Amino acid sequence: MRKIFLSSLAILALSNVMSLHAQTLSFKQHRVNKGETVTEIAQQYQVSVRDIIKYNPEAERGVKENAVLSIPLISNAPKAENTAKSHRVESKETLYGISKKYQISIEELYRLNPSLRESGLKTGDVIALAAATQTATATAVNLPDTLVASAVQVIKTNKSPHTKEVVVGPKETVYGLAIEHRTSIQRLYELNPLLESQGLAEGQTLLVPVARELQGSLQSTDVKSGSKTAYKEIIVAPKETIFNLCKEYQITPEQLLALNPELSQGLKVGMSLRVPGAEDAKETVGLTPINKSATYSPGQFKDLTRSLSKSKTRELVLLLPFNAHKINMATDDIQEKLKKDAFLNMTLDFYSGALIAIDSAKSMGLPLNVKIYDSKETSTTSDVAALFAAEDFSQTQVIIGPFFQKNVTQTAALIRDKDLVLVSPLSTEKGSLGANQIQTMPNTDDLRTALIEYMMDQKGKIIAIVDEKKGSTKQFLQANYPNIKVLNGSEASKVGEYLSGTAKNFVILDTGSIQTALSTTNALMSKLATHEIQLATFDKNEVFDYAEISLNALTKLKLFYASVTRENETESGTHFARAYKKQNNIYPNRFATRGFDVTFDVISRMFQNEDFEETTRKFTTQQVENKFAYRTVNGGVYNQGVYLLYYDEDLTVKMIN
Repeated sequence: MRKIFLSSLAILALSNVMSLHAQTLSFKQHRVNKGETVTEIAQQYQVSVRDIIKYNPEAERGVKENAVLSIPLISNAPKAENTAKSHRVESKETLYGISKKYQISIEELYRLNPSLRESGLKTGDVIALAAATQTATATAVNLPDTLVASAVQVIKTNKSPHTKEVVVGPKETVYGLAIEHRTSIQRLYELNPLLESQGLAEGQTLLVPVARELQGSLQSTDVKSGSKTAYKEIIVAPKETIFNLCKEYQITPEQLLALNPELSQGLKVGMSLRVPGAEDAKETVGLTPINKSATYSPGQFKDLTRSLSKSKTRELVLLLPFNAHKINMATDDIQEKLKKDAFLNMTLDFYSGALIAIDSAKSMGLPLNVKIYDSKETSTTSDVAALFAAEDFSQTQVIIGPFFQKNVTQTAALIRDKDLVLVSPLSTEKGSLGANQIQTMPNTDDLRTALIEYMMDQKGKIIAIVDEKKGSTKQFLQANYPNIKVLNGSEASKVGEYLSGTAKNFVILDTGSIQTALSTTNALMSKLATHEIQLATFDKNEVFDYAEISLNALTKLKLFYASVTRENETESGTHFARAYKKQNNIYPNRFATRGFDVTFDVISRMFQNEDFEETTRKFTTQQVENKFAYRTVNGGVYNQGVYLLYYDEDLTVKMIN
């Protein structure tokens, strides 16, 4: 269900933040009795159902017995009588804005002004309003807007959103409109209250946000204690409630509201709240804890979060292949599509990890603008050229994407004369990279080279057993390491004849055959008492997981291999996994973690005193699972950061230092 949610809300939306200072709010805790409904509870306290859901978002799906709700009670609210009977429409006004101004629903405006459905709102029109009602005075404060990303991400911006009206065309869908107007289905329902209940019809007039890009300025927030009590900031997670927050941080609802006046508009996912806690602390999702005693020298990992420069605003663009134009929400079975479309799954996973990286940047107060576009790509085509023709990238410093190397090459040609850095996040193809291109994914040759160079550093004898079908492996060895003895898979049982009795023996096994793997391990185990042997593989595939291949043999032979990722069971790794699960209801897979690692590493490099390219020459970094050790090869910048992992006798996988 999470991926369906992400796919429906993959493009991000702007929503306005308002604060009502003219009302005094207090809260009463209500424990739900058996059989009670939200409507009955609202009637009991003389509040609206919407108010209850505003402060208890999980109540939208119903309430369970013994659940505790925070009931907002409004008191001492100044009254202001609104006697307006009509309103003359001014330039750029919208129904949504008018409904907010006069505290009247859009549905009521349509009822009072039937022609609005046919002709829409026009400057100079005089429209009828509802009968005079007494309402609390609402004061709009110049707070930052929020940019909501798939209901798991909020980035602050200083630009107010605007809306416009569009007419629904034939065969259009809500999802398609959301994609076209760079918004979410949730936002369309918010702007058009009748849409969810009455559906979409050709010729219908809808309000949509004008903004056609994701652009958020990540602003830092001062955390200062007004008394001896220290405070910290937290980010509101999905399914969080005021009651749970008050219980966790030992604070009353009234105290929480006093610290966070914006709560008068309700609790929102991604909202930043001030709560009692460690002084000047801020809970940040996914960041590696900083070891303040650590120092950096060439060859070690550089923690770039300790040298961030926030003096300049930076802009990051992500080109991700959502391929939304291929999805028809009206006719497609989304669940079936997700089961069959591995590429879409990979894209959504990468995207979800990238969102957490952006949230981490926000939490650190980095002045970052972010734009995300659908690159609409396959292995041979993309929409990148059209995007560059239609969109403004003049303020952009770094682009992550596209995914396929051919499309990366096409994009590189488009930015050849621009001061932009293009980061390829997933491709392992070593095309001809330009000076402004960076490839973040080590390829097969990088893994092979790292493995063999380690063996050569150990001054051991190297023997390779390679299947007859593994032609690329044989070519690589012959071209780069001609002195390595290579045996065919059919000769695996004879490997003992080539072992050294004085030096350590490294035996590389590159096979997809269970028989070859079994012959190799049996032959090596028979020699282990008299020879020093370590087994290695270029490709740790499923052969090593079959029951026929003894795990005991693999651990005694200390099977080792090169990997792009590591097994991270450190505090930082488990912290990221928990944070991801809290936001997405599942643990991250390798593509989600890759999305976080690439995006966070790029953002960290963007905010150094050195320019981006210089950071790739100077600093090797390590994120949750991925290492970034860039080298310039034939004019291109490639990540050659790989890990060497081995099977230890305690049945765990460990990293070779």
